[in-house]
Amino acid sequence: MVMVIATTGFQFVMAAILRIFADKIARLALARPQQQVFESDIAASEWQALAFSVVGVWQVVTGLIYLSHRTTGIVSYYLMDSTNPTRADLPADTMGWLLSEGLRVALGLALMFGARGLVGLIRRYRGIGYDPDPSALALDPSADSGANPGPPPAA
Repeated sequence: MVMVIATTGFQFVMAAILRIFADKIARLALARPQQQVFESDIAASEWQALAFSVVGVWQVVTGLIYLSHRTTGIVSYYLMDSTNPTRADLPADTMGWLLSEGLRVALGLALMFGARGLVGLIRRYRGIGYDPDPSALALDPSADSGANPGPPPAA
């Protein structure tokens, strides 16, 4: 189970690194560094939601593969050895494996279908401490509170 958590964690860390350093990776992929970077017509939030969905699909498929492998092993164990009265019980970690892979499938489904919500949370987290567009909050745009006028200027 530790190995499953470690490999899943590694995949999430790699996805985060690829997301954080996407511009540097794109520049490295260019034939010449002075080439212009590809700009997409699709918004960054759409790309991010797509990436989260792909990671979710990957986790669901991997979890289903492992679940089917374990389930097949359990079924064949009981069918093949049903006549042996001295048969030992299944290994203790079998139930843990089934639960961990079921959890992987459930979290993968949540990531796959909740990608847009996760992108919204990330965008909201990035904007903490700054007043968003007043019209988005349905406040009076003429009333200026003066607090947190916006993000600091880019250096």
